[in-house]
Amino acid sequence: MVAIDSHSVRQAALLLHGLPLAARRQVLDQLDAVERRRLQPLLDELSELGIPAAAAGRATSLLPSFAPTPIERAAALSADAVARCLASCDAATAARLIGAHAWPWKVAVIEQMPTTRRASVLQCLRSDPPALAPAVRAYLCERLCAEAARLPAAGTPPGASWKRLIPWKR
Repeated sequence: MVAIDSHSVRQAALLLHGLPLAARRQVLDQLDAVERRRLQPLLDELSELGIPAAAAGRATSLLPSFAPTPIERAAALSADAVARCLASCDAATAARLIGAHAWPWKVAVIEQMPTTRRASVLQCLRSDPPALAPAVRAYLCERLCAEAARLPAAGTPPGASWKRLIPWKR
């Protein structure tokens, strides 16, 4: 067994106490006897202090969320959807979003742009603007995903919502 400091044991006890009883028993059953003997007094103490254990319905709120980030969701969009969404926004905004991450759709989106639009976006990309703040990048990704979700069938031009919500001009 690996030596575990008391701080780690206390953290483990808190995490276990936050699990529903059935899940806690399952985890404890997988531990060796020495580890169980170190954790059980701490679990008992938490109960004696009146700290409520998690109810089955609340347990998920205590566990870390594994929902995809805005960047991961935006990266999963198709190049066609991204190109259609960015068609109605300012070239500088499109360039900032395109340059914000190593997108899998980056090249395909740029290739789908009309020649003059592509030249404007590439010029903005070459100007090497400062990196977007993480909150701004997340917001743009959220907006892109929301706009992509509202896109009508292929072949229909996107609405002007990007122009209204992100009126950035150079």
